[in-house]
Amino acid sequence: MGRSPGLQGSHPEMMTRGCANRARSDPSVVPSDQSALHEVESPLRVCHRRRVATIGRVRRRRRSGAGDAGTSLIETILAIGILGTVGVGVLGALLTALHGAGSHQLAASTQARLQTASEVVRGSQVPYLACTGDPVAVADSYAQSLAAGLPQAGSAVVVEIESVTFWNGSDFVPACTGIPGDTLQLVRLRAWSGSTVRAQSITKLPGPVVP
Repeated sequence: MGRSPGLQGSHPEMMTRGCANRARSDPSVVPSDQSALHEVESPLRVCHRRRVATIGRVRRRRRSGAGDAGTSLIETILAIGILGTVGVGVLGALLTALHGAGSHQLAASTQARLQTASEVVRGSQVPYLACTGDPVAVADSYAQSLAAGLPQAGSAVVVEIESVTFWNGSDFVPACTGIPGDTLQLVRLRAWSGSTVRAQSITKLPGPVVP
């Protein structure tokens, strides 16, 4: 059975008509006196006010929901920005701390390796060599003895004999011409790994180790 043209329309309009029809069918609302028929319009106005109030509440909820959604989106964007800034700062601090810890560890290992090399040069593993006019030969001999007593394999720290100077009675000089062969010698060692460099000088004499 088809719908009557009078019932077609929007949903709110159909609600209003249904409300009015119920009001007219209610015996308590429809008066028996024809002079009071104008009071039948009162339920229609009530239905209209209810419909307007309902539509207003729905619109207010929609506006309120849209406002909340906008505020939430702004807060989310701000939170992401703040977290990103804090994250970059924390990451930078961590990288700096790791770099500092690595540098400190490298410096400590370089110093330890240099100290071990100094003990080797002081000891019997690097025998004292008197200078007979060729200071380079003395330095080369000490370097070979140090390499045998302190293997470089497995270590990132390189140790070398930088120089050997000889005491002439008043100062240490690089030449040993005219100086007694058993004079005091100053051996300078250098250790490095990357950009970390450490140096140490020790004295060497024939016989007992000179502290």
